[in-house]
Amino acid sequence: MVMKARAGCAALRLARAEPRARVVRHTQELERLEADAAVYKLMGPVLVKQDLVEARANVGKRLEYINAERRARGVCVPADSAR
Repeated sequence: MVMKARAGCAALRLARAEPRARVVRHTQELERLEADAAVYKLMGPVLVKQDLVEARANVGKRLEYINAERRARGVCVPADSAR
């Protein structure tokens, strides 16, 4: 049973690593943009032009939310340890 819990924790760590790397990459790309760069936001099937300052603020808020969710879920606890 412990081996299953450890395997589950390992799978969760791998599942979390890929989205983190993607967030870092997108954040770095946004920071590299010049002040007059065109930024678009996907809203349904349409791309809508967005102000760069607003886009950076939205990404910052999203990162805060993602980090808060990660902290809230915290440590992987095996199901048997709760008993």
